[in-house]
Amino acid sequence: MEATLEKIDGVKLFHCKTLGYVLRKGNLLPGNHLITAHLMSQSVVTTNGKIIHFEGTRTAAPKSPHKLMSKMSLAEPPKTGDIETGPASKLFLNSPFSKKIIAEIKITNPTAHRIGVGIKTNNRERFLVNPEFGVLDSKESIVVSITCKPFQFDPDEKYADKVKIGWLNAPRGAGKEFKKEWFEGKEKVLVKYLKIKYNP
Repeated sequence: MEATLEKIDGVKLFHCKTLGYVLRKGNLLPGNHLITAHLMSQSVVTTNGKIIHFEGTRTAAPKSPHKLMSKMSLAEPPKTGDIETGPASKLFLNSPFSKKIIAEIKITNPTAHRIGVGIKTNNRERFLVNPEFGVLDSKESIVVSITCKPFQFDPDEKYADKVKIGWLNAPRGAGKEFKKEWFEGKEKVLVKYLKIKYNP
């Protein structure tokens, strides 16, 4: 079968009566494999311009070959969704502050994807966090303990202590063990802050 070369929207296509339009894959050289616009037929171009070893069905020319090429690209990974925390925005600590105080934060993953979570405070000398990292499957929750060490509370001081929670989708195929390098990759880490309020 004879094949003619046509150009549609800047994309070079082979055309023959039986196969219809064939989108080239790579350079237009003899022996190269080609695929049709609907990604179902395959063929090989010979030195005399004929197509052999074809299979599949005939297809019409695509309206926009560029759209076809975009569909051939790999799907992007899902975007990281929001988390749920209890409390939602403020963590209250009740006096006396001369003794150790332990408060808890419940973190829930309401999304359909496994996520990695990191928790810390902006005042590490005063607070201990346990656990500092975790991996949550879809709909799974974790309870984090925030321990406040004894300190001299000043009612006139404006405290700016807070808890920082960062999270992102775990890499595909990742297990339940959190790895710090997840937060060092290209994917954006989402962040939520909970203000720590002292109740004298």
